[in-house]
Amino acid sequence: MRAMKFSENKLNAVIESYLGLIESIKNPTVKVGLNNLMEVMGERLFEAPASHNLAYHNCCIGGLAEHSLRVYGNLKKLSSQFAPDLSEDSMILVALFHDLGKVGSMEEPYYITQTNDWARDNRGDHWMHNPKLEFLGGAQRSLRVLGQFGVPTTELEYKAILIHDGQYIPENKPYSHKEGKLGLLLHQADMLACTVEKEKWEKIQ
Repeated sequence: MRAMKFSENKLNAVIESYLGLIESIKNPTVKVGLNNLMEVMGERLFEAPASHNLAYHNCCIGGLAEHSLRVYGNLKKLSSQFAPDLSEDSMILVALFHDLGKVGSMEEPYYITQTNDWARDNRGDHWMHNPKLEFLGGAQRSLRVLGQFGVPTTELEYKAILIHDGQYIPENKPYSHKEGKLGLLLHQADMLACTVEKEKWEKIQ
């Protein structure tokens, strides 16, 4: 299986769009916190893949940021039809940072380069989980890192990030029918983005 790779121009465009959305946030406390986060973790965020395996989505350098931008675009479209009252700041925050946990902690990256040739060549695992990183669920780590940088979240934003994987995750079951519009639409925006990205990759094989 052939590895994915974005061009330099594509990566630069992704970074510019991502930073532009952060700059557009109106809440000054949120913006300051996110700017501090990006100063410390931005380089790793823009290098991080969205998944470890070629059979999944955006398994390449820059894949996480590009995925997050697609989620934001989907969320905007969905909200215009089903929840036009959603805050733009909220949509930017939950879309761009729902998978922040995939960057890792302040000290350690979440993904590291696959060292097992067989796993890479036969399973398509181009990345592996960092064994030095303490285990946390992806959404929980996203929220922890946001908190470490003083990024405030409303209860709806917190819940949307926490349950963005929807009912695919057993621990989200108690939130069934209690997700709220932001949580429901973030989940749909995320799943649609993953589907599009997987289809794009399959077409180049």
